Amino acid sequence: MDRLLSYEVLSRIFIECQRPELALISHAFYQVSQSITVQAETLIGIYGKDKIFAETGMEKSYPKLTTKENLVIALLRRGATISIYNELYKKIFEHGWIAVIKELLHKSKLVETIQRSELNQETRIFKLYSAKPLYDIGAEEYEWVSNSKPKNYIEILKLLDNAHEIKIDIAKEHKISPEMIAGGKAKVHIHPKINYNGEYSFNNRYRYRRFENDIYPPDFYEGVINSNLLDFTTRLSPQRLKKAFALTIQLGNQKMIDFILSHSNLVQLASNQSFHEAIKTGNMKIINDHIRNKDLIQNLNTNILEYEGIKNIKVLSFGLKTTTQNENRTGVSTSISGRCLLKESIAADNVEMARIILSRDSESHICIQADFRFACLKGNSKMAAIILEKHKDVHKTIPNLLIDVYSRGNQSISDLLIKSGADINGENGKLLKMAIRKNDSVMIGQLAELGAFLDLSDKKSIFNATEYGYTNLVEKAVSCGLASNIETINSCLILSIKNNHYDIFCLLLKNNADPLYQKNSPIVFACGVGNMDMVKTLISMGANIRAKNDKGFVQACKSGHYEIAKLAIEHGADVSAGSYKNEAFTCAYLGRHRKIVNLLVENGADKNLIPNLNFLIACERGDCTAVKAMLDNDLQNHTLLGERMDLDENQTQRHSGIKTGDVDEGIDINYRNGMGLVWACLRGNVDLVKLLIENGCNVKARKNRPLITACRKNRYEIAKLLIENGADLAAGKNRPLTAATTQNHHDIICLLLEKGASFRNFKGISVYWSAKLSLPSIFRDILETNVPRSLLDRSLVWVFRGKNTSNLEILMFYGVSVYGKYAKTILEGFRSQLNWEIGYDYLLGKNRSSSKMSRPI
Repeated sequence: MDRLLSYEVLSRIFIECQRPELALISHAFYQVSQSITVQAETLIGIYGKDKIFAETGMEKSYPKLTTKENLVIALLRRGATISIYNELYKKIFEHGWIAVIKELLHKSKLVETIQRSELNQETRIFKLYSAKPLYDIGAEEYEWVSNSKPKNYIEILKLLDNAHEIKIDIAKEHKISPEMIAGGKAKVHIHPKINYNGEYSFNNRYRYRRFENDIYPPDFYEGVINSNLLDFTTRLSPQRLKKAFALTIQLGNQKMIDFILSHSNLVQLASNQSFHEAIKTGNMKIINDHIRNKDLIQNLNTNILEYEGIKNIKVLSFGLKTTTQNENRTGVSTSISGRCLLKESIAADNVEMARIILSRDSESHICIQADFRFACLKGNSKMAAIILEKHKDVHKTIPNLLIDVYSRGNQSISDLLIKSGADINGENGKLLKMAIRKNDSVMIGQLAELGAFLDLSDKKSIFNATEYGYTNLVEKAVSCGLASNIETINSCLILSIKNNHYDIFCLLLKNNADPLYQKNSPIVFACGVGNMDMVKTLISMGANIRAKNDKGFVQACKSGHYEIAKLAIEHGADVSAGSYKNEAFTCAYLGRHRKIVNLLVENGADKNLIPNLNFLIACERGDCTAVKAMLDNDLQNHTLLGERMDLDENQTQRHSGIKTGDVDEGIDINYRNGMGLVWACLRGNVDLVKLLIENGCNVKARKNRPLITACRKNRYEIAKLLIENGADLAAGKNRPLTAATTQNHHDIICLLLEKGASFRNFKGISVYWSAKLSLPSIFRDILETNVPRSLLDRSLVWVFRGKNTSNLEILMFYGVSVYGKYAKTILEGFRSQLNWEIGYDYLLGKNRSSSKMSRPI
């Protein structure tokens, strides 16, 4: 490919496509095409310097590239020009591309001037040059930056404000001699100083409207307007000057506060708003100035405690002091104000403020319950503790507070409430139920010591207590009558065995649990977990270790419990038992349980299974050499490999201890219904898979499990090989395609579609799974395959099941209606089940992005 196409053509292909997967065509050129230098030179070669930023240029053909700041800089430095009327020019300022703005500010153009001189009565005409900015940046650009407020907008505004200080070496830039420059200086200033008074946009926008609509940080006023402060303030109307004064207090801009006060009278500036801002920011000087000015008191509400947002301890103390003086003078209580302040202190996590408020107010707060609940649910244990110091029984009047706090996972406040005497048995012992389900041993122990109520009607709690091994709770359940509920106590017996809790197991058996429950199920599970004490106890109580066709024996062999397997054989267990013939021996051998394998061989197990089992082990390990030796019937190599491989992970030469004797060395390529091929696919060994197929292994074995496994594990070459040899693309209701989509394997999806798979098969089940689990890039590609509209609409339900925000937006882009029947079903029928409020808000139009999604190229 590199030899057939020119450098320019390849660069253009990759720049235009911007698709990483095209690197497969020519990875070297793809890497080169990502270079800013290559992109800039290629684009200039395509459009020319004058038209590259035109409407018909790069912005139309390659919109993605216009979002690259470094590329725009590279183009400008190579002489490309951009019109001030171009949309991209505006975006440069809105996006805050400060490096590009600096580049624009340094661009200049020459202006020719004619000068005459007379020497010896001869008139000479000289052409001289001066420089002007190529981009006359002023009020409009200022407005774009201040409206969009990029992160660095203060820095940009300062840059524009100081543009008049920029010097350009026009002799060097335009390659002319200094003698040709008017004034004879090569380095000149090209930008005039911004005239805030002369330009209407500045005069109108920044002097009058900004204080009403937008709030800027202090450095805006210090860095941008500071040079014009006097003019800025003297031109404001009295009402707007008051607003400006309040705003500067809010921003904490002491420099501007002092400046305004030095040129105005406080009586003219002060208002309830400025007083409120001083209270919120803790500016005691301004507060005192307002209160002490006799001319202001009549027009201001000077009761500090009636203002919201008090965060400063000094302000609060001062407010309480003045309020107390007023109370003593007037006899009017302000407890309601104290209550509001308490809530504000809780919201601000200001413990010291709350302590001051509580220590002052000798009466009960009107809404102390609500404030205390707020502090507890907010998780502020210190705040809750100081409220309890003042109001010891406040929690007793708030229903289910302890349950609500514990459900939010706040252990410290839960402990505080319990120690303070909160009701631990509310809602029929719900707190204990929650602790059991969380497996919270600390809380369970605490509640058990306090005698918490255990609800026997709640089987799930009893089962969880048994599963997690809380013997004290099970004892309590037994003492409360658990033994009378036969089904529940027997289910608990099974759980105690499965989780190896011997104490609970014995407790239940002593209290009416049935050791023969469900046809000897307890002893089967006891064999599986390998608890010999449980097994012997059950046998002593009449349980049959050979129950259910020696299922317990098989489980013991599978899990490697030698003593139990030996005990079962002593009781007459069949060594060939299992859900399929010789399951016990097969599982023990594949599990590398040496002692059990030898035990089974000694007791008559079929040794002829060993070659096939060695074959499966070789496939599982991806050992193509060993498999080939077995298939070639290389007896000597085969035997050694089998002995090393089956029981020795390090594959050393030592003997495994297996007593094989004489065996039939034949290999069944499809043994255990093609399990060898499945394991080879899982391992990802292409050569091994190819070897197995060449020797007749069934690619459709186990309901096409090999292909499904390859698709799920992203084994591209193996999947291709299986398909070429007849694997079913639509097996298991389109499982290969579903596996590839849910695991986001793009190459596998393309392979399956190329070979004839379809997302329409089986009523589009693969589309639904993709909507639920796939990445947005995969889901978009799937929808580009002309998926029927009916599948898109129904995918909405699956998106909600997977809580997939990105794919929900994609469906909206493709026109799935929020008023359709499936959206209605979600909103009306599934809301409580699916529990995804973000998605529901999206359907209701609350959180949708205002910008439309771009269709993938």
